This record gives sequence, C-alpha cells and structure tokens, in this order.
Amino acid sequence: MHAAFVGEGKLVRVVFGLIGGGTLLISVSLFAQGGLAPPGAPAPTMKTLQQIEPRTPISSLPFNILTSGSYYVTTNLTGVSGSDGITVFVSGVTIDLGGFSLTGATNGSSENAIDCTFSNVVVMHGILKNWTLSGIEAGSANFIRVQDVIASGNGATGFRLGSYAILEHCTAHHNGANASAQHGIQAADGSIVRDCIVTAQNGSSSDGISASRSIIQNCTITGNKSTNGVGIAASAQSIIENCVIAGNSGATNYVGIFANIGCSIKGCIISQNSGDGIQASANCSVLENTCSSNGGDGIHTLGSGCRIDGNHLTGNSGRGIRLFSSNTSIVIRNTATGNIGGDFPAVGSNIGPVQTPSTGASPWANFTF
Repeated sequence: MHAAFVGEGKLVRVVFGLIGGGTLLISVSLFAQGGLAPPGAPAPTMKTLQQIEPRTPISSLPFNILTSGSYYVTTNLTGVSGSDGITVFVSGVTIDLGGFSLTGATNGSSENAIDCTFSNVVVMHGILKNWTLSGIEAGSANFIRVQDVIASGNGATGFRLGSYAILEHCTAHHNGANASAQHGIQAADGSIVRDCIVTAQNGSSSDGISASRSIIQNCTITGNKSTNGVGIAASAQSIIENCVIAGNSGATNYVGIFANIGCSIKGCIISQNSGDGIQASANCSVLENTCSSNGGDGIHTLGSGCRIDGNHLTGNSGRGIRLFSSNTSIVIRNTATGNIGGDFPAVGSNIGPVQTPSTGASPWANFTF
C-alpha cells in the first residue's frame, strides 16, 4: 500500500497493494475548502414581533390614541359608563376592528363608540353597537374613511362624519333610539357614501342618509318608520344614483328623496314610502327613476328650472308629476299610469305632449297608459 499527499488544493494519490498479482490504483483529487476557523457569532434570523405585526393592539376600553399609526382590536370589548370607547387625539390613524364588536356599557351615558376630532383617520371591519350617542362621532373631522362597519342600536346618529369623507359597505340599523332629527349616516361637504344600508331609523323627522355637495350611490334605505322622515336628504349640488328607497312607512309623509338646489337624481327606485317619492328643489335633474305606490306624488318639484326626463311613475296616491308652478320645468319622455291624482301636469310649453303609446309620434312625448 502506498499513499501520496501533495499540498493543499493539489492532487492526492492513494495507491493500495496488489490484488491477485496486479496493482490497484485509486486516484482522488481534492481541493482546498478554505480555513476552518468560524467567521464569528451567527446573526439573528428571526423577525421581531413588531416586524411581524407592526400595529398597536387595543385590548380594553376606554382607549386613547395619542400617536399616529395603525391599531387593531383583539377581541369583543365593552365600554365603561361615562367614557367613549376609543378616542382619537391625533391625525393619521387606522383602526382595524378585526371583525369584533365595541359595545356600550349597559348603564352608560353620553358615550360614543369612536370619537374623533382629528383628520385622516380610517375605521374598518367591525360592529359598533348600543352606545348612548353615536357609533362614530367625527362631525368636525375631515378626510375620514369608514369601510365595512355596522352601527346598530346607538342612541344618536350611526355615523357622523365631516367633510371629504368616504363611507362604503356600511350598515346603520336602528340608531337614534326613536329620538327625533337623527340620522343613520350623516356626512358633510364633498363626501362619498356608497353601497350602504340604512334601516329601522324610526325617530320623527329623521333621515336615512344626510349629505351635502356629495355623491350617494348604490345605497338601500328600507324599513324605516320615521314620521316626516326622509330616506336620502341631499343638500345642494349632490348626486344620487342607483339607490333603492322603499318600504319606509312613517305615519305620515316619509319622503323617499329630498334634493336641494342643483342636484342630480338618476336611476333610483323609490317605492311604497308614506310621502312623496322625490321632492326636488330648483335646477335639479330627475332622470330615469321609478317612483311607484308612494303615499304622495311620484315626483314633486319645489322650485323652477328642473329637468324631469325618462322617469316611470305608477300607482302613487298623489300625482305622477307635480310641478312647483306651470311651465317652470321641462317634463319630457316620462311614462305614467294609475296615479290617483293624475299622471302629468297640465300641458304647457315646457311639457312634452301627453300621448298614449299607440298614438305617440313626438320624440319628447310623455306617455300615459
């Protein structure tokens, strides 16, 4: 047997003895693998808790937010009498309710689930119920965003938001505790309310949604019993589109939509409310809506300069269309039938001819059948 080793990283030859009179030669090439000394202590490979969950937990109420950042609720929480649930004292905050509920104290007085006077705040994913005041009170805060939140059984307005708010995919149920002049949802100038539901808003003169210079889209207002209430109350220069306001049976005069000066109402279904379907003030566009079986008029203008175009009006207890005064608005291409007070206003210079479908020839005709 013979072995030969030649320097680090060079050929190493090992020769073993004879087998059966011959010679067995095995050659192995080995190369240097570097020094054997360790490079130093190993670096940490695990992430910190803050890296994994870079948010602050909320695990009890009341809770005050004093630092901008992201917060999350860890479980269902119940408030303490005399204190708001979560109070935001700083801008730039996100609150993730995590699908949990914030519930007001059973003996509470004058508390909101979330109270905020600072701007740029997001609240999402949870339930705010049984507080003596509002689910969210942020009427003096701007740029608030609320997503996927239910406000239920609160003593005042469900959601009260300041200017330039966005509220979407939210539900307001039986807020106001039957008190007067409350709202399911209230938002100030420049806001967007979309894909929301308001129901069981029962206090007198209460609104489902109240907004000004805002966009309200794809919302459902139903099952409210407010005497002299309004499904959607829009202040000047608002857009209301593709909403359903139906089955609101206040003892008297539950108006489906009230639109102030210069609003646009389009593509809505307003049905079986105890008052007028739509009340529109001056310079409004009322286009392609269906108003049926309301306790008052289908469409009632409260000012001049409106365009009433392409609506369908059936079975209302008042008129299909009632104008503020004759020849002060344009009325064209509407269809109407079975309205107890009459289908259309008296013919005037701004009103398309009223015809039956079989005799109609004018492209501006209003049809009765």
